[in-house]
Amino acid sequence: MVRIAVCDDNAHARQDVLRQLADYFADKNVEYSVEKYADGKALLSSEIHYDLVFMDYEFEGSSENGIKISEELHRLSRNTTIIFLSAYTDIVYDTFRVGAFRFLIKPLDTDRFSEAMESFMARFGSERFLCVHVDGATEYIREGDIFCIEASGRNCRVYINRDNDPIGCSDSFKEVGARLDGILFFRCQRSFIINLAHVRMYKYSYVVLDNGKTIQISRDKYKQFVKRYTVFTLENV
Repeated sequence: MVRIAVCDDNAHARQDVLRQLADYFADKNVEYSVEKYADGKALLSSEIHYDLVFMDYEFEGSSENGIKISEELHRLSRNTTIIFLSAYTDIVYDTFRVGAFRFLIKPLDTDRFSEAMESFMARFGSERFLCVHVDGATEYIREGDIFCIEASGRNCRVYINRDNDPIGCSDSFKEVGARLDGILFFRCQRSFIINLAHVRMYKYSYVVLDNGKTIQISRDKYKQFVKRYTVFTLENV
């Protein structure tokens, strides 16, 4: 499932994106969902993690703009891909500083829209997923959405995007840890594995993740963490 949001204060522009998406996915065996938002406040308060957001650059009659909204989205989840929409080509360079994936000019050109979607889907399809068992069912969680994994008795809990309540898995902490990407994840203490992409800040005894959760770092793990996090950050700038 590809989760998509369209954030634009113009109803016609929102419908244009929806039509383009319907045409693009028409001959593809891919499930997707789309939500529409007329302003950034509604998008940010939705508490839904979106894989892709089509973002208007300027909102009429409002102090907010697509740049500010995108900065907040990335603070909440670095794994959201943003495609900017605007009729003004001179602001394209402004979107680069918030990691815009593409910049599309309004009204939308079908070929350029399809090219952008093909590039996004290629990247989205190459991402790793963690297989876990929840209430007797098998679930696949995108690793980029995971903030951390916590041991819970013989089982474990997986914290994803901005949800306060973790996913309780019947898998053991050790089993889940063995399935994770060894570059992206780091076991910082006996009961926690953290996603290095979601580390907001750290000190000698703890890390703070993008979802606000503070996790202690074992004394014997600190030097190893700093080394791993430094290398990871430099390779993913």
